[in-house]
Amino acid sequence: MKTRSTYSTAFIVRSSRSKNGLLPIYCRITVNSMRAEFSIQRSVSADQWDNGKVKGTNETAKTLNAYMKEIEGRIFDYCRDMRTMNKLVTADALKNAYLGIKEDEYTLVQLFDYHNKELKETVEWGTMKNYHTTK
Repeated sequence: MKTRSTYSTAFIVRSSRSKNGLLPIYCRITVNSMRAEFSIQRSVSADQWDNGKVKGTNETAKTLNAYMKEIEGRIFDYCRDMRTMNKLVTADALKNAYLGIKEDEYTLVQLFDYHNKELKETVEWGTMKNYHTTK
């Protein structure tokens, strides 16, 4: 039975981090009630912000709203790709994919090397011999 995960993106502002009357905009990714947030490196005045989007029909508002839609679309694409490849979809994984942060991948031999190096002083010689043989 395949479990269904919930996924959403939202844009929020942080009034506690305002500078010069401008509020920084953050993208919040939620997957199965777990959240990850990152700044989109854009700001907006408090009177222009309306529950997840910028009010107005001027060029600045249109550009900023389009930019947020683009971010949302790219995150959706990353989510779809992860599901297609049967990878675990988490809020942090989507955030890292968008920001270009690669997850470290290790081979089994690399993990054994790390394990043997870290436990060399704490494990008996015979046990270490078994780990080296298994590797």
